Amino acid sequence: MTKQIIIITFHMSGITGCETLLWILINDFMCYCMVNLLLLLLAKFVFFNHVAQLLVYFFKYISQLLLHLSCSNQMPNLELQPQQEQDQV
Repeated sequence: MTKQIIIITFHMSGITGCETLLWILINDFMCYCMVNLLLLLLAKFVFFNHVAQLLVYFFKYISQLLLHLSCSNQMPNLELQPQQEQDQV
């Protein structure tokens, strides 16, 4: 056997071994990536939906408080209405 054939044989077997190992590792990493993707989607729909509901509840509460404060700041109507005037006479 010549030296070139030995070098080519070892290089080809090394490349094939690395390629096989790479495919095995990619398969494992893809499994982990799929699990992580599913967990991220689950966290998005569970956690961020609750945050959105809390924000909507908070804004509704604040708007009701502001509406209540604006109504309570108005001066009461102390003038007698025509019907009330007739009842008092």
